[in-house]
Amino acid sequence: MIDLVDTLTLDKGRISLSTIPFAIFLTKSIYYVQEELKKCASDSWKKILYESGKTDAYLANSSYLRICSEDRSSKDLLTNSKKAFEFLALQYNKIGKGEVRIEYDQLKSIGRVILKYSPIASEYVEHGGSKEPQCYYFAGVYAGSMSIFHPGVEAKEIKCLSQGYPYCEFIVTLPKK
Repeated sequence: MIDLVDTLTLDKGRISLSTIPFAIFLTKSIYYVQEELKKCASDSWKKILYESGKTDAYLANSSYLRICSEDRSSKDLLTNSKKAFEFLALQYNKIGKGEVRIEYDQLKSIGRVILKYSPIASEYVEHGGSKEPQCYYFAGVYAGSMSIFHPGVEAKEIKCLSQGYPYCEFIVTLPKK
């Protein structure tokens, strides 16, 4: 199966990943947008960023799986949650979404995602840190990525680099079968 990073294209000034157009932003810009969103959207800023991440990941990964649909190993991802988690960690590490490690507990249907470097949380560290997790967008990304394989997946950040932890940690909960 081709790597997600191999679907990255630049054509006539348009950047695409798995045929989905996207833009590159500096992490400082994301920090400032998130801070402004907090001011004008009160607590709903968390849901806005989470749902944005979930939608982005779902669309990009759905498109990617369509590109790889003829590859036999892509079909295994639809039926084996452990393989799906391992695949996503590998792809995220290759594409530069931080250093990702995933542990999966099949009995509880829970994945534990360790993100060693979060560009969002790192910006908060530069600005003095935070009392609460800040990576709602990435929580949405992990939920959206796994939703392709298991509709109804949810994710929550329980530790954040911005809070002084050495990494961000997310719990990804798959729906019970």
